[in-house]
Amino acid sequence: MPETERTADGPATRPGPPPRRGARITLLLLVLAAVASIVALVVAILGRERGDGPTLRAMAATESMSDDQARAVADNTVRVWIRERNAGHLANLEALSCPPQLRHGTLAVEINDVEARRNTGAMEISVTGGFARNGSIWTLNTHFNSAGVMFTLRVLDGELRVCDIDAAPVP
Repeated sequence: MPETERTADGPATRPGPPPRRGARITLLLLVLAAVASIVALVVAILGRERGDGPTLRAMAATESMSDDQARAVADNTVRVWIRERNAGHLANLEALSCPPQLRHGTLAVEINDVEARRNTGAMEISVTGGFARNGSIWTLNTHFNSAGVMFTLRVLDGELRVCDIDAAPVP
């Protein structure tokens, strides 16, 4: 029923719904818009393509870095490599490692284990030790709770990558 109001000429009919009804419709439209937005967000999140690509890349490195800078990059690279290995993130391990033709020994075995989803147990670094560089090839001694190994890293295309894992040298 249209609402009426008084004017100088007498009662006048104002078109449209009464103000209370208009407020309810506006509120209903806002609620519907909010629900539609939430549904669209949920569909976008659940329906997104879960790419198998890496979520990180190797750290930038050059042979001209100071020893302190190079050691920090090597240490961080090894720690991130171990973290990604423990988490089973194959694409990230691939991004942090040398290409397959440059992988040797334990490194190849570790990547194959992650690829095959074999649970080989988590590795935790206790401390990193000796660091050496010979051009683009860098080594970092890494000590775990039960063993020590030497990571061999290589600067490839401006990034530092893990290329091998060997037994730590005995002095």
